[in-house]
Amino acid sequence: MRKLMMLGLCGLIVSSCTKAKQCSLPSSVKNQSENAQILATVDGEAITQEQFFAKLTGPAKGEYIKARNDYYEAKSQALEEYIFQSLVEKEAKKRGKKEEEVLTSEID
Repeated sequence: MRKLMMLGLCGLIVSSCTKAKQCSLPSSVKNQSENAQILATVDGEAITQEQFFAKLTGPAKGEYIKARNDYYEAKSQALEEYIFQSLVEKEAKKRGKKEEEVLTSEID
């Protein structure tokens, strides 16, 4: 039930956010290539994400992929919750109501 309510409220709030172009990633994040990311430097030589992944084999590769997927899933979930809470706070302030009142009014 909460998920359905979240989707509805987020849909209302996010549509106004995207129309106003207030929600976007910084250009430094947009342009950063994950494969070119330097993970370490050994004896003055940079080791990139791409080089690291190319050398992974066997069980270590599977464990790395699983850990990476778990990390991104947890990060996405936390970011989604943070965005939702921020949007609810802004909507409550806009309406001059408490956050609980905004959530309750969207459910009813």
